Amino acid sequence: MFAPTAEHEELRGTVRRFFETFSPEPVVRDTMAGDGYDPALWTRMALELGLLGLAVPEEFGGAGFGFAESCLVLEEAGRAMVCAPLFSTLALAVPALLHAADDEARKRLLPALVEAHTRVSVALPHQTTVRAGGERLSGECRAVLDAGTADVLLVLTDTDCFEVDLSADGVSVQNLTGLDVTRRSATVTLTDVMARHLGAVRSPVLGRLRDLAVTALAAEQVGGAQRALDEALEYAKTRVQFGRAIGSFQAVKHRLADMLVEVETARSAAYHAIGAVTGTDDELALAAGLAGAYCSEAFALVAEDTVQVHGGIGFTWEHPAHLWFRRAKADAVLFGTPAAHRARVAELIP
Repeated sequence: MFAPTAEHEELRGTVRRFFETFSPEPVVRDTMAGDGYDPALWTRMALELGLLGLAVPEEFGGAGFGFAESCLVLEEAGRAMVCAPLFSTLALAVPALLHAADDEARKRLLPALVEAHTRVSVALPHQTTVRAGGERLSGECRAVLDAGTADVLLVLTDTDCFEVDLSADGVSVQNLTGLDVTRRSATVTLTDVMARHLGAVRSPVLGRLRDLAVTALAAEQVGGAQRALDEALEYAKTRVQFGRAIGSFQAVKHRLADMLVEVETARSAAYHAIGAVTGTDDELALAAGLAGAYCSEAFALVAEDTVQVHGGIGFTWEHPAHLWFRRAKADAVLFGTPAAHRARVAELIP
């Protein structure tokens, strides 16, 4: 199981302060109401903190840390509800490029990604109906995270990896309106588009990339659930009814205690999966399945209870409770429902 060190906690504190300063709730609301992406904030993340290259080897311009550090950053991003393509970069693009068979693509794309010069989005096999004719692609990539603000799309089929320039002829990007207004996705239609073949992809690699994404999402969900709990607890301490803080009522105490149990258990599941990243593929698959199932449900439950603790104000657009609720519900189907994760775990258990 992953256990954060003093250095990890220092990283967490630095990232949290950065997001509190440069991406507070008003900034998140302004960004989600606009293009869903702030280039200035993105550049700060890359150049001032080096967040985009944490898990990128030094030979490609990164910091040379591991996947665990990226997960800690995503946990804090989930806490702050940062409106930026950070998850699609750290959890999808970087791992996909590191596992690509084409070394030239890594040397070309990773340094540009680290420096925020190039934004890379990834379409996983379950999202694509792409047909390849040599290096020309036709078909559709559905609900691709942050494709609307990306420069390059990595298309992963069941057997191959292709690089597509999203400004090329024959590419159409249709932004989607989803439940989670802080995380953008788009459908990319390819019509006889010239692509660069980055090599064959073996089934175990595809499985590992998906498990890494599920693990990173679990970490992000823990951050969101913790923030929702913190806000509910603070409100319960300060909101007065019948001459008493509502947190003094037994029913509210019990609800908050249940929320705490959900958050801490979810954190344990997510950290177990992070620790399994350095193990075998089977160990990671099992741990990621457990984390995917539990963290999705825990985040949804805590977000729902946060709305309830806040009462009437929790249902309003002006209060951020609905942002956590929307994110939790959307996350629960992003890489498979909790039921699908549990079914996979059942298959993996001897």
